[in-house]
Amino acid sequence: MQNAHIGMAKPPKGHQRLIGDICSFINNELDNEYLALPEANISDADHQSAIPDVLVVNIETEENVLFIELERKDGVRAAIKKMQTRMEESSFIECFIVQYMPVGFVGYAIQKWYKVTPLEAIENDTFSELLDIDFDDLDTAT
Repeated sequence: MQNAHIGMAKPPKGHQRLIGDICSFINNELDNEYLALPEANISDADHQSAIPDVLVVNIETEENVLFIELERKDGVRAAIKKMQTRMEESSFIECFIVQYMPVGFVGYAIQKWYKVTPLEAIENDTFSELLDIDFDDLDTAT
Protein backbone atom coordinates (compact mmCIF):
# COMPACT_ATOMS: atom_id res chain seq x y z
CA MET A 1 0.00 0.00 0.00
CA GLN A 2 1.35 3.41 -0.93
CA ASN A 3 1.38 6.50 1.24
CA ALA A 4 -1.18 8.30 -0.93
CA HIS A 5 -2.45 10.32 2.01
CA ILE A 6 1.00 11.83 2.54
CA GLY A 7 1.28 13.04 -1.05
CA MET A 8 5.01 12.50 -1.55
CA ALA A 9 7.50 9.72 -2.07
CA LYS A 10 9.39 8.72 1.03
CA PRO A 11 13.19 8.60 0.90
CA PRO A 12 15.01 5.30 1.16
CA LYS A 13 15.08 3.66 4.58
CA GLY A 14 18.85 4.18 4.68
CA HIS A 15 18.31 7.94 4.38
CA GLN A 16 15.85 7.87 7.26
CA ARG A 17 18.16 5.66 9.31
CA LEU A 18 21.14 7.95 8.77
CA ILE A 19 19.09 10.92 9.97
CA GLY A 20 18.21 8.98 13.12
CA ASP A 21 21.80 7.86 13.67
CA ILE A 22 23.14 11.42 13.35
CA CYS A 23 20.52 12.77 15.78
CA SER A 24 21.29 9.99 18.28
CA PHE A 25 25.03 10.59 17.97
CA ILE A 26 24.69 14.33 18.58
CA ASN A 27 22.24 13.96 21.47
CA ASN A 28 24.38 11.28 23.14
CA GLU A 29 27.54 13.41 22.85
CA LEU A 30 26.10 16.69 24.12
CA ASP A 31 24.92 18.07 27.40
CA ASN A 32 21.49 19.63 27.70
CA GLU A 33 22.42 22.86 25.92
CA TYR A 34 21.57 21.59 22.42
CA LEU A 35 19.05 19.19 20.93
CA ALA A 36 19.28 17.49 17.53
CA LEU A 37 15.95 16.92 15.80
CA PRO A 38 15.13 14.98 12.63
CA GLU A 39 13.24 16.59 9.77
CA ALA A 40 9.58 16.03 10.41
CA ASN A 41 8.47 15.60 6.80
CA ILE A 42 11.27 14.28 4.63
CA SER A 43 11.10 13.94 0.88
CA ASP A 44 14.03 12.52 -1.07
CA ALA A 45 15.77 14.91 -3.47
CA ASP A 46 13.63 17.89 -2.48
CA HIS A 47 16.14 20.70 -2.79
CA GLN A 48 13.43 23.28 -2.13
CA SER A 49 12.59 21.93 1.33
CA ALA A 50 12.91 24.65 3.96
CA ILE A 51 13.51 22.09 6.69
CA PRO A 52 16.97 20.52 7.00
CA ASP A 53 17.37 16.77 7.49
CA VAL A 54 18.92 17.34 10.93
CA LEU A 55 18.38 20.52 12.90
CA VAL A 56 20.28 21.38 16.08
CA VAL A 57 18.57 23.84 18.41
CA ASN A 58 20.03 25.79 21.32
CA ILE A 59 17.56 24.89 24.06
CA GLU A 60 18.12 28.05 26.12
CA THR A 61 17.83 30.60 23.29
CA GLU A 62 15.49 28.45 21.16
CA GLU A 63 17.58 29.33 18.09
CA ASN A 64 18.40 27.00 15.25
CA VAL A 65 22.20 26.90 15.28
CA LEU A 66 23.35 24.00 13.09
CA PHE A 67 21.89 21.94 10.32
CA ILE A 68 22.87 18.91 8.32
CA GLU A 69 21.63 17.89 4.89
CA LEU A 70 21.96 14.35 3.53
CA GLU A 71 22.56 14.10 -0.19
CA ARG A 72 23.50 11.61 -2.81
CA LYS A 73 26.39 12.61 -5.04
CA ASP A 74 24.20 14.25 -7.69
CA GLY A 75 22.52 16.57 -5.15
CA VAL A 76 25.57 17.95 -3.36
CA ARG A 77 26.17 21.01 -5.54
CA ALA A 78 22.56 22.24 -5.24
CA ALA A 79 22.57 21.55 -1.49
CA ILE A 80 25.72 23.64 -1.00
CA LYS A 81 24.10 26.63 -2.71
CA LYS A 82 20.90 26.18 -0.69
CA MET A 83 22.83 25.99 2.57
CA GLN A 84 24.92 29.06 1.80
CA THR A 85 21.77 31.06 1.10
CA ARG A 86 20.13 29.73 4.25
CA MET A 87 23.16 30.73 6.36
CA GLU A 88 23.01 34.29 5.05
CA GLU A 89 19.30 34.55 5.91
CA SER A 90 19.25 32.89 9.33
CA SER A 91 20.90 32.33 12.71
CA PHE A 92 22.66 29.12 11.66
CA ILE A 93 26.27 29.06 12.85
CA GLU A 94 27.39 25.79 11.25
CA CYS A 95 26.16 23.66 8.38
CA PHE A 96 27.22 20.28 7.06
CA ILE A 97 26.39 18.06 4.10
CA VAL A 98 26.72 14.31 4.29
CA GLN A 99 27.18 12.66 0.92
CA TYR A 100 25.98 9.09 1.25
CA MET A 101 24.97 6.08 -0.77
CA PRO A 102 22.07 3.75 0.14
CA VAL A 103 23.14 0.16 0.79
CA GLY A 104 20.48 -2.51 0.67
CA PHE A 105 17.09 -1.89 2.24
CA VAL A 106 18.08 -0.02 5.44
CA GLY A 107 21.81 0.58 5.17
CA TYR A 108 23.92 3.47 4.04
CA ALA A 109 27.55 4.28 3.36
CA ILE A 110 28.85 7.75 4.17
CA GLN A 111 31.08 8.82 1.32
CA LYS A 112 32.04 12.36 2.28
CA TRP A 113 31.33 15.21 4.67
CA TYR A 114 31.33 18.88 3.70
CA LYS A 115 31.41 21.77 6.14
CA VAL A 116 29.60 24.64 4.47
CA THR A 117 30.33 28.30 5.12
CA PRO A 118 28.76 31.27 3.33
CA LEU A 119 31.81 31.36 1.02
CA GLU A 120 32.92 27.75 0.54
CA ALA A 121 32.31 24.06 1.13
CA ILE A 122 35.23 22.39 2.88
CA GLU A 123 35.49 18.75 1.85
CA ASN A 124 36.15 16.15 4.59
CA ASP A 125 35.88 18.65 7.46
CA THR A 126 33.87 16.74 10.06
CA PHE A 127 34.57 18.76 13.22
CA SER A 128 31.92 21.03 14.70
CA GLU A 129 33.46 23.85 16.71
CA LEU A 130 30.01 24.83 17.95
CA LEU A 131 29.21 21.40 19.40
CA ASP A 132 32.84 20.37 20.01
CA ILE A 133 32.27 16.97 18.39
CA ASP A 134 33.75 15.21 15.40
CA PHE A 135 31.21 13.60 13.11
CA ASP A 136 33.94 11.26 11.91
CA ASP A 137 33.33 9.39 15.20
CA LEU A 138 29.80 8.52 14.08
CA ASP A 139 29.41 4.77 13.80
CA THR A 140 27.86 4.10 10.43
CA ALA A 141 25.36 1.40 9.58
CA THR A 142 25.56 -0.60 6.40
